[in-house]
Amino acid sequence: MIPISGSDKTRIRARDCAAVALTACALLAAPAAAEDAETAAPEWDQAKVTALAEELADAADDLHRELRRQTSQSQIASGMAQAMLQFRDNIKVARDNARSLARSLADGQGRDETSATYRRLMALVRNARETGRRLFVKAPATDYIEQANAALDGLAPYYPDIRPSA
Repeated sequence: MIPISGSDKTRIRARDCAAVALTACALLAAPAAAEDAETAAPEWDQAKVTALAEELADAADDLHRELRRQTSQSQIASGMAQAMLQFRDNIKVARDNARSLARSLADGQGRDETSATYRRLMALVRNARETGRRLFVKAPATDYIEQANAALDGLAPYYPDIRPSA
C-alpha cells in the first residue's frame, strides 16, 4: 500500500466531488418529458395527482437525507463545499414545498387551489437544478433524483399553465 500525502487526499476528495457534480448535472439537466408534449391537459384525477405529489415528496425527502449523509464536512472538497451546501438547502426547501403540495392535494384541494404551490415548487426545482449542475451526486442520491424527476414529469400535464422546469 502506498501512503497518501495530505495534498493527494485533497486531490482525491476534489476528484470525488467532481464526479458527484457531473452526475448531478447530467440528471438535473434533463428536461421534463412533459415539456415536449403539446397535448391538452388530462382530466384532473385527484387520486393520481395526490399519489404523484406524495411520490415527489418522498423522493425529495430521501434525496435530502442522502445528501446530508454524503456531504459531511470530511467528504466535501473546499472548493465545492459552498455549492454542495447550497444545493442541499435548495433540495430541503423544494422538499418542504413538495410536502405542502402533497398535503393540500390529500386534503382535497384541486388544481386551482394548488397551482401557486406547484408554481413555487417548479421555481425551486429550477434553482436546485442550476446549483446542481456544478456538482456530482453519488448513488443512491441519483436514484432519488430520478424518482423526483419521474414524479415531476407525471405532475406536469395536470398543471398545463405552468411551464415545467428544464
